[in-house]
Amino acid sequence: MTESYRLSKQDKVITNLDKNQAIEVIMNRYGNEIRRLIFTYVKNKADTDDVAQEVFVTVYKNLHTFQKRSSLKSWIYSISVNKSKDHLRSWKMRNQRLKERSSEMKSGILCLRKVETVV
Repeated sequence: MTESYRLSKQDKVITNLDKNQAIEVIMNRYGNEIRRLIFTYVKNKADTDDVAQEVFVTVYKNLHTFQKRSSLKSWIYSISVNKSKDHLRSWKMRNQRLKERSSEMKSGILCLRKVETVV
């Protein structure tokens, strides 16, 4: 049997609002914290903003599925961590890292060629 979590008064108020009001309150209350959390994973401001947007869209779409077994904040944090990890596993990120490594290797080869011509 799953233990019941006792929701805070703030979480009760938020979960009883309509979706549009709830997401506005959630974004105002947790937006900066969520962005900082995401940035610790993705290490890039533009990607942080993209992932944060995905998180808040997911929260908006799935607020009705929040089962109140934890705080609203921890539920949103878990969505943020999962979206951050998904982003890091995405094709876009792998492709970007490959391009960066490729350009680093090309730069290294050019430096070696310059050293060889000098010697």
